Amino acid sequence: MIVTFSNSSFLDFDNEPLYLLLKDHIADFPSYFSDKGIYERMIDHTIDHLGPFLGGRVIDRNIYLNDICSMAYIESNELRSYS
Repeated sequence: MIVTFSNSSFLDFDNEPLYLLLKDHIADFPSYFSDKGIYERMIDHTIDHLGPFLGGRVIDRNIYLNDICSMAYIESNELRSYS
C-alpha cells in the first residue's frame, strides 16, 4: 500500500504502465490545505475530537476560518487553558 497526500502528484504520469500497476494500491489522503471543504471538515473533526476534553465548553469554529491553521494548532489553542 502506498499512502500519499496527493495522488495526482505522487507519480510521474509519463510512466503509465507503472501508474496502472500501482494505482489500486494508492490511498490518497488529501491535504486539508488543498480545498476549503476539506479544511472545514478538518476543523469540525478536530472540534468533535476535543469535545470530551472540554467539559461542555463550545468551540466557535468560525475563528479558524479566517486563517489557515493546522489540527495541532487548533488542539493546542483550545486546550491551552487546561494546562
